[in-house]
Order: sequence, then structure tokens, then C-alpha cells
Amino acid sequence: MDDKRLTEVEMRYTYLERFVQDLSRVLHEQQRYIDGMSSRLKRMESLVADAMDQTHERALVEKPPHY
Repeated sequence: MDDKRLTEVEMRYTYLERFVQDLSRVLHEQQRYIDGMSSRLKRMESLVADAMDQTHERALVEKPPHY
């Protein structure tokens, strides 16, 4: 393998190595964001379920206005 070709292969390898590191960093950031959003969604689902339970309980106790 001549020097020019070896240098080109090394440059491509360096580029690909940096590219993989950048992709890994971006994927890690995305996963952190997804985890945060999943946590927020679970909290919101819990709040909505609690609100629905309270509304249902109140509806069972209160008489409708037409009585």
C-alpha cells in the first residue's frame, strides 16, 4: 500500500471515528430527553387519573340539579 493511499485510509478512519462519537453523543442526549418526557407523561397521567377519580366520586355524592 503506498503512502498516499494509507494516509487517505487513516483520514477516513479518523473522520468515521469522530462521526460515530458525535452520533453516540446525540443518541445519548435524545435518550435523556425521551426519559424526561416519559417521566413527565407518567406524572400527567397520574394527575389526570386522580382528577377523574375525584370527579367521579363527586358525581356519585352530589344530586343532579334536576332533583
